[in-house]
Amino acid sequence: MATKKQQQPSIGGRSFKKTGAGFTPISEGEEIRGIFLRMRTIEITDRETRQRKAIKAYDLRLEDGTTATISGRALLDDAFRDIFEAITIEKLINQEISIIRGDDVETPVEGQMMGTYEVIVYDKPSF
Repeated sequence: MATKKQQQPSIGGRSFKKTGAGFTPISEGEEIRGIFLRMRTIEITDRETRQRKAIKAYDLRLEDGTTATISGRALLDDAFRDIFEAITIEKLINQEISIIRGDDVETPVEGQMMGTYEVIVYDKPSF
């Protein structure tokens, strides 16, 4: 006879639970503002080719305490590359930033659209 697993009493500590949640969507014309936590490289499966590939992911702590994970895109990665030339990644950590998705533009490949991005680094956090 199977019994339910009893919960252990809490003795303090932090829980790190993976929810399987995907990336935070950012729509055309939308802004996500938060505290920059980190940039990391993760492996995903490309939907078109079914091949594994590495992409950048940017984590921001939002005002409500949740974490937004924004997936890297070519133009967003380029914007961060420009930032890292002016500011080291170590100095960017814990800075407030905004990631703004601008208008989608057509690529040289007919029918393909690409999002444009702007990243703002603020001098002082607002929260």
